[in-house]
Amino acid sequence: MKTLPWLSLVLVGVVQAEWSSTCPDFCDCKWISGKKSAICSDQELRNIPRLSSEIQHLNLSGNPLRSLPKDAFSSIGLAHVQKLYLSSCSIKTVHRSAFDDLGNMIELDLSGNAIENLPPETFTGCIRLQMLYLSRNSLLKIGPGVAFPKLPRLRTLDLSFNKIKDISDKAFLNLQSSVITVNLRGNMLEDLLPEPFMGFKELKSLVLDHNPWRCYCYLRRLRDFVVQAKLITVEWYVVNAIPLTSQKTAVEEGLRVAAIGLVTQRTT
Repeated sequence: MKTLPWLSLVLVGVVQAEWSSTCPDFCDCKWISGKKSAICSDQELRNIPRLSSEIQHLNLSGNPLRSLPKDAFSSIGLAHVQKLYLSSCSIKTVHRSAFDDLGNMIELDLSGNAIENLPPETFTGCIRLQMLYLSRNSLLKIGPGVAFPKLPRLRTLDLSFNKIKDISDKAFLNLQSSVITVNLRGNMLEDLLPEPFMGFKELKSLVLDHNPWRCYCYLRRLRDFVVQAKLITVEWYVVNAIPLTSQKTAVEEGLRVAAIGLVTQRTT
């Protein structure tokens, strides 16, 4: 039996109405790339709005949320979110259980906030998370000990432009099976041992440029690791008095140069 074209349109309209009927005026709820999406950005919201439990993509960027409490999303029925955008929300504190029960989430953007600390349990339960953006926050260190829960599908970890001075040896222990890119550009790292990056099975890009490197003996060990892991440098930065023309040679000879593999990519 064939379905009449006009009937199909009616049915689609009914389905659309069911999940978008609860959409508040300050949000735009619509299908985007086949996903039920709610765009609630830049609306001066101080709390997460109540929306349909069917929402898959949620954009709350640019709202002064300040903090994320326990069960911030699951407690109001938003347990099916796959992509969550929370950039530039003035967030300073994140409860360790803020993202509990978001097992379908694949992308989380927390960039451009004021987060100083994230408990190791923060993303527990986000087992499908693939992309985690934490750039432009106020993180001071990664650790001590293990800094992230097991995230078996995580591919991208962006920690760029924070205030990170220290990374514990076991900081990324639970991320070693899947992560491809770690971005630590523009932090406050003065020295760095290779231990935090040992054990990665899929790592292809390690970005470390624009840090105030100072302890060259540690950087020598990191250089050796980069070579052994078949990571090649694709950019070079001079951070001391060694001339640009002699920079690469100096690094290869293990001299006191801080510009070693600061942007690296695995060779094929």
